[in-house]
Amino acid sequence: MIALLLYIGCGVSAQVKKQAVYLGFELTNPEFGSYFPLQLFNLKGMKSMKINSNENELFKDLRIEFNSKGQLIKAVGKRDSLIVTYKNNAPVKFTTKNQALEFRYSGDTVIVIEHQIMALYTLSGSVLLNTKTYTFKERDYTKIDSVLNNARIVEFKGDSIQLVDSQNNKLRYTTNSKNLVMPFIRTYNMGDQEQSYFIKDAYYNDPQGNLILDKTLSGGDRLHFLFTMKNGRPVSISTTRQFLSEDGHTIRKSTLSPEVPVISYEYFN
Repeated sequence: MIALLLYIGCGVSAQVKKQAVYLGFELTNPEFGSYFPLQLFNLKGMKSMKINSNENELFKDLRIEFNSKGQLIKAVGKRDSLIVTYKNNAPVKFTTKNQALEFRYSGDTVIVIEHQIMALYTLSGSVLLNTKTYTFKERDYTKIDSVLNNARIVEFKGDSIQLVDSQNNKLRYTTNSKNLVMPFIRTYNMGDQEQSYFIKDAYYNDPQGNLILDKTLSGGDRLHFLFTMKNGRPVSISTTRQFLSEDGHTIRKSTLSPEVPVISYEYFN
């Protein structure tokens, strides 16, 4: 276990460091981060992006800031803010009002520590997957108190992967593109050891080149996000809540959110 508790070393790839930023953003923004895919946007030369929203229930006012290397350094909202600290070009701490996540690295694995919980995320392609989670007593990381999660990554021919629970062989995650090549689908099992609760995210481009995210929940509801794109960056977002028929595909009812959040940008000279 001590061997895992390394800070940035020469064995950590640029891809691990890059994906660790998106992982930290999603862990500290668990809802927003899951339907605002920063990793799919062109962030080159960007100093900040600001989401202007008043009434939209999913997208709140938020300003996201980057350094000259294109790394996320801050996200400021009305109720909370996120600060990202770097060492050797890798994020080592994500701090909000109520959270402080410490990131450490070993090879292709990101170790996320919060209080007495340690979660290990292993890189496969462009995806970091939670393969192990431990609890410890009094932050003594040489003595495991309990194992909360133990899973293995199964890779298939081509770009498909699965994350399977090592204890009961339940599917925890699957995607047909570990390198996030459009179009692609990701399915998460958000349930526990006894019950499954699946969320399916389908990403694709419409004929105009806009980004579409269809987030389908186990209950038969789907959130349809349309990111109007310009130069690889979203400039507005429309959200439609769709209620599906029993076949899971036919839309029997839909409700369009009345407000369309607008996104503005600042760039480095």
